[in-house]
Amino acid sequence: MSFKIFKKKIFNSFKEAEKNLGNQNIYFSKDYLSRNLIKLKKINKIKKFHEYEYTFIKFLYSILLNQNTKKTFNLLDYGGGIGNIILEIIKKKYFHKQLKVSIFDNNYNLVKEGKKFFEKKVDRKYLKNIKFLKHLSKKQNYDAIHFGSMMEYISEDDDNFFSSIFSKIKKKPTHIFFSDIYISKNNKDFFVIGKYYKKNFVVRFRNIKKLIKLMNSFGYKIIDK
Repeated sequence: MSFKIFKKKIFNSFKEAEKNLGNQNIYFSKDYLSRNLIKLKKINKIKKFHEYEYTFIKFLYSILLNQNTKKTFNLLDYGGGIGNIILEIIKKKYFHKQLKVSIFDNNYNLVKEGKKFFEKKVDRKYLKNIKFLKHLSKKQNYDAIHFGSMMEYISEDDDNFFSSIFSKIKKKPTHIFFSDIYISKNNKDFFVIGKYYKKNFVVRFRNIKKLIKLMNSFGYKIIDK
């Protein structure tokens, strides 16, 4: 996402920025869904990927390769949308045989469309290890949660956000992966308005030290950034 899409005005809170949006909600629009489906189809057609890729993909694969047991590794792709990143893992041949993935998004229409696409286009050997969730449940147990390209859209307090997720599943996972966090050099987070797909939306820039401190409070230590 290009930084040219952001307007220059900075806000101290999501609510303050939201007042300047007007009646728009890009995330739940039909246009957003259709454009993401187009992206998914493009990923599926790619024969050779660029060298750049999410660090998390290789990092996850290395964990699986170094496991001393044949135990399955359960990953929750939170905010996984239509399943782009999971399809990319498959296409790059990083989908380890012990990996099981659950895709969840607050916009279930994205997940539902992703499921339809995967069922038509993805090999059954991968599909059997992928779940498309409508809700989180206390019965669900994960070794890791991936937050990819979605942390910038979280409006609520981070402490409440993570506490809420952990309370809805069986227990906190061993690993947390973040991808594409917008970093602020300021001492506190700030918010800006961007324009994408011809619609305005609020984007959050985070103080990375503050986020690391919060994750420490949940018992996590940073091992790569």
